[in-house]
Amino acid sequence: MALIKCPECKRDISSNAQTCIHCGFPIQEQISKGKVIFRTSNDFIGQLGRYTVKDENGLVIATLKANDSIEIGIDTDTSFYVCYSGGFTPLKEAFAPADSVSQFSIGLANGDNGIYIVKV
Repeated sequence: MALIKCPECKRDISSNAQTCIHCGFPIQEQISKGKVIFRTSNDFIGQLGRYTVKDENGLVIATLKANDSIEIGIDTDTSFYVCYSGGFTPLKEAFAPADSVSQFSIGLANGDNGIYIVKV
């Protein structure tokens, strides 16, 4: 399970929630043309290490730990930005077209203290 932002009230909720526990917005009933799936590696990233997925406006969409995943419905072509909280890493971009399912793998890169994001 990951934390996501409710599209209506912008508060944190479970990615598995059917509706927002704060405002009642029907999370799982959102109709979208496409879907983006982010999966993190099971590599050890530290007790406080997290991957943060942001939208084009810099709003946090999800915070993921090791061996986590999230599915996000989209209805327009969308760029997402991923960073790692356990070090000084630049944002990595993931582009997802609205007319398909895009899957991305996220993990720590070997040796350079950065992260990778790969479309699978």
